[in-house]
Amino acid sequence: MRRICVGFAVLALLMGCGSDESPAGTASEATSASSTTATASSGSGGSAGGGAGGIGGVGGRGTGGEVGYDCLTSVEYFVEVSGDGAATKYPFANGSVAPADAPAAARVAYPKAGSPSLVIGACLLAPPDKSSLELSTPQLTPGMSSMGTANYHDAAGDTFGAKAGTTFDLTKVDDPGGVVEGSYSATVVDGTGKMLTLTGAFRVCRFPDLVAQ
Repeated sequence: MRRICVGFAVLALLMGCGSDESPAGTASEATSASSTTATASSGSGGSAGGGAGGIGGVGGRGTGGEVGYDCLTSVEYFVEVSGDGAATKYPFANGSVAPADAPAAARVAYPKAGSPSLVIGACLLAPPDKSSLELSTPQLTPGMSSMGTANYHDAAGDTFGAKAGTTFDLTKVDDPGGVVEGSYSATVVDGTGKMLTLTGAFRVCRFPDLVAQ
């Protein structure tokens, strides 16, 4: 299994698709780490200003950038979201798990302390819609888990967090560069007490692992 250290804040759910700002008070830990090499195709960029990724790859993000990683071009990547209006497929990454112009993505994150988790991020990326979803589970191999979390932003940008354990049924977990597949069910609630039950299947590209420094 390949790992890669990256130099940007990770696992913080963004306020909207493609945003570069993370809200305060997220449960995730921002990591500061250096870029390293993986057996992967490089996206363009990596200069001080960053750059765009290759096809399905991760672009440069600031000085040194991040090593690009090509996803399988023959695969449709998505996260289904049912339970808040019409069922929708989110095809793009949410900007925190992977850049917002990348396909729907997953990574395994290794914190400084505690257990690793599999994090999935997806976004509709159709302005002015601000819908995005981030899921996390300690289950790293195929199987079922009820210990997950969920963070959801609806079309208006309202924020919902998991009310109870989000359940996962992982059916496929490839190495980085491959596919993560399965389904989820999450009950989420916003600050006013509005509750939604979101469900769906997913097939996402697994990006390089993240290791906190």
